[in-house]
Amino acid sequence: MYICVYSLFVQMVIYVVTILLAIIVVLVILALRRNSKEHERRLTTMISNLPGFIYRCRYDKEWTMKYISDRCIDITGHYPDEFLNNRIVSYNDVILEEHRDEIYAMWDRVVNEKSYFEHNYRITTKSGEVKWVYERGLPIFGKSGAVEFLEGYIEDITALRMATNTLSQKMNDLEQEIEKRIETERVLLKAKQKAEESDRLKMAFLANMSHEIRTPMNGILGFIDLLQDPDINDGNRSEYLDLVKTSGHRLLTTINDIIEISKIESGEIVLRPEKVNTEDIMNFYYDFFVVQTRQKGLELIMTDYLRGEESDISTDRNKLDSILTNLIRNSIKFTSKGSIELGNYRSGGKITFFIKDTGRGLPKEKIEDVFKRFVQAETNINRSYEGSGIGLSIVKAYVEAQDGEVWVDSEPGKGSTFYFSLPVNQEAVAM
Repeated sequence: MYICVYSLFVQMVIYVVTILLAIIVVLVILALRRNSKEHERRLTTMISNLPGFIYRCRYDKEWTMKYISDRCIDITGHYPDEFLNNRIVSYNDVILEEHRDEIYAMWDRVVNEKSYFEHNYRITTKSGEVKWVYERGLPIFGKSGAVEFLEGYIEDITALRMATNTLSQKMNDLEQEIEKRIETERVLLKAKQKAEESDRLKMAFLANMSHEIRTPMNGILGFIDLLQDPDINDGNRSEYLDLVKTSGHRLLTTINDIIEISKIESGEIVLRPEKVNTEDIMNFYYDFFVVQTRQKGLELIMTDYLRGEESDISTDRNKLDSILTNLIRNSIKFTSKGSIELGNYRSGGKITFFIKDTGRGLPKEKIEDVFKRFVQAETNINRSYEGSGIGLSIVKAYVEAQDGEVWVDSEPGKGSTFYFSLPVNQEAVAM
């Protein structure tokens, strides 16, 4: 009897323990389920609070979605279930066609390099609106090393893009405005410096003109007083008359230069072309200057020059006379020994004159200045020689007014060759 009671008691204990274990298992399972739901709830809440949506998709050209969060509707206008397994639309369909190939190429490189994807591109929403989105994602590899999924995050950045573009445009506009102001200030500064330089050079020019006018005038007046002496002999009288004549010519040349440069400065150059025989011109200037060059111990040479009908051109005779006179006088002035050579030739519808001397020549840094107005009066190019120093600027103005060119080849100690070319046929032009 005791054995039966003990056996019954053991069976009851085993039964109770079994029931308790079952209850514990059920409680544990219920607890785990509650924790899982809480975790899932928290995760869902967190995902829903993101400004964009997360996704998991296959690595194919349709980006077949296996999971996509609810915020996709706010960005694309499509519900998540429309994308899942491409039920109604694939994600590739909403990507603008012009971006599709580049996105796939970028993902292909990311997979090969096992790095991450990051890119901005445009999509079309269900309503047809175009938006800019930012995507960042990673490939998920399986144990075999093959890509199982792509996971990432997509966010609407249209407003940010527009704001950035607006800011960029405003920055560009601001930069352009700053550049314009800097350029304006640069132009104004350059104009101010040019005006100051012009004023300085003109003051030097006026001082030089004052000297060039007073010197021969004083000579004329002084020798006229000497000529009034009744006791002067014929030899002195002849010498004084020659000096008066020389001073008169110098004064006349200076006055002519002043008149010419004033016309140039005021833009009153008028061209009156006519038929001119340059052979006659060359012979005239040879005869005109040969005595002056011989008196200075120089040789005046006529080399190659055009003859006959070939030497006929249509040009302003007075301007050509002024150009040649100034150039020949300039060469004589700066040549103390040797020769002056004159010539011309035709080429390409133009006639080119040259005046070559064996004078002192010009350093390279001075060559650009010799044709500038007023510069010679200030740079001591002419200070050891008489003259206004504006003859070459007159030459340049008259040559360029006739669509010609003027230039010089020079070497210190070996002399200079001045060239100028004029069109063979010219029309009347008022400058």
